[in-house]
Amino acid sequence: MRLRQVGERGPSWVFAADPPVPIELYDELIADFADRYRVTVFELPGFGCSLSRIAFRFSMSHAIDNVIGVLESLATARMCWSCRV
Repeated sequence: MRLRQVGERGPSWVFAADPPVPIELYDELIADFADRYRVTVFELPGFGCSLSRIAFRFSMSHAIDNVIGVLESLATARMCWSCRV
């Protein structure tokens, strides 16, 4: 899974890139927020430029498991929970 993280101050702002858009197309948006937030953008496997493993299943439950895995691996102490949907 490809991930980009920018900024070191403020709360974290984490989101998945909207498939099939690669994370590089979020550069301007990331730059706008990087001075106030720790911005993390990631691509789900098989979308954007993230390659999927041969056993990857394109199912909603598998995608949710991947997002949960990313959030758990970030282990950030300060999340912007007010931004969640």
